[in-house]
Amino acid sequence: MYQTPVYQTPVYQPPVAFKGFLPSECQFDVRRGEKSRSVYSKLCLSELMVRAELVPEVCEDRVTTSNGRRTQVYDSICLLERGYADEAGQYN
Repeated sequence: MYQTPVYQTPVYQPPVAFKGFLPSECQFDVRRGEKSRSVYSKLCLSELMVRAELVPEVCEDRVTTSNGRRTQVYDSICLLERGYADEAGQYN
């Protein structure tokens, strides 16, 4: 008897070429009003990581830095939720 396959949402795994840790020198905090969040610089990651172009685009954002410059970043919580770890090996 034929059974309809059950669809399961795929779990994201970092690419094999990714070394597993996000360099701490690429991380900084941005503030919007009273709220602050941690992000990773896209430019910095592309300079320091092997295959940084494979970092999930869903985590990408644009922010204005304290000196008024617009820059592309990755939200750290979004990356941690997708299996990337900070340099200390923390996954969340």
